[in-house]
Amino acid sequence: MEDSNSKKNTVLIAVAAVLVASVGVDIYADSVAEEKVDQFIAEKGLNITYDGVEANIVGSGITLEEVRIDDSLYIESVSINGYDSSLGNLQTELEFAIEGAEIPSEELPRDYRRMYDQLGFDSPVKLNATAAYHYDESNRTLFLDELSASADDVGGVSLSFAVADMDFSEAGLSSLLFTWQQLKLAEAEVVFDNDELMERTYELIGREQGISADEAKDALIAQVKSQGNPQTDFQEDAFEELIDFIDSPGELSIEVSPKEPVSFGQLMRINRPAEMVELLQLEVDG
Repeated sequence: MEDSNSKKNTVLIAVAAVLVASVGVDIYADSVAEEKVDQFIAEKGLNITYDGVEANIVGSGITLEEVRIDDSLYIESVSINGYDSSLGNLQTELEFAIEGAEIPSEELPRDYRRMYDQLGFDSPVKLNATAAYHYDESNRTLFLDELSASADDVGGVSLSFAVADMDFSEAGLSSLLFTWQQLKLAEAEVVFDNDELMERTYELIGREQGISADEAKDALIAQVKSQGNPQTDFQEDAFEELIDFIDSPGELSIEVSPKEPVSFGQLMRINRPAEMVELLQLEVDG
């Protein structure tokens, strides 16, 4: 099963490659887009079918609709926008999105499959995912505008950040292993948006322990409170936001907005959590 999952991940990457390769040329009509996509699929020997192609004549973009991979994985649409073929392999702006990917729960990794089934979610899992970034050459800053994933009835998580002093050339990217500590974090945010995941988790804990879902939630809150010993006003506020989220699940965000960009090397040298919080101006909001 794990080999099957790996294969499907590889094919998903191939779908992205199909799109990237297709919009790497000037496309002014759906028919031209379809021709380029079919040519790429045939050349690579991929088992990918689709019901429609839509070209974005305003900008560089293409969408595949009703995609089927290996006759077992279905995706409502896969799209890519912002690709500029004049830049070669390095794109300063790009957006990639998958909508309505239907994955049978038995195709999930073992641990996730077991938890998904225990929580009582329907199969197939219906996923949406987006990745978007742009690079500002004038101030050498890379913006990850969105990296998100969500599943129907479960909820979603998204990440965004800005990294300054980024050399976006091929030479600069190839040397990141040695220079990453010089990069500077300008801002970041992680957001979890709950749908039914938390409530179903309380129900599962309740069933396993022979108590109600509300009692399971109260026990979890008590456990979190027993672990807490806030030392600063921020820690106390963050602690309260976390407890409020557990009590009434909705959206929980963690935001970083330092007064000026902070190098990763500097962050690595900090030992005290309170100093880290102060430097990053970290904020938790429930």
